[in-house]
Amino acid sequence: MTLPMRSNCKVRDPNGTSAGDLLESHRVLSDFFHWIVAHPRVLRVVDLLNIWGLIGIGLAPFLNPLTRLACAFGILLLVLYYVSFR
Repeated sequence: MTLPMRSNCKVRDPNGTSAGDLLESHRVLSDFFHWIVAHPRVLRVVDLLNIWGLIGIGLAPFLNPLTRLACAFGILLLVLYYVSFR
């Protein structure tokens, strides 16, 4: 699924949260991810940043000057996903 499509699904689901995914983390940053889940306001901010980050990263290649910045943030996001799920 492409990044804009995934973020669109998250925007449309008001009950959607990353809590389940973060609780499954058992590696390097698992304590930090579990702390995020334990604080509902922080979790909501992280969810919003994730949604709008995916949208921004997905749209940025259409805006030529922002392509490199989007690539950097895309790499950062993928590294965080990898660390949390592996």
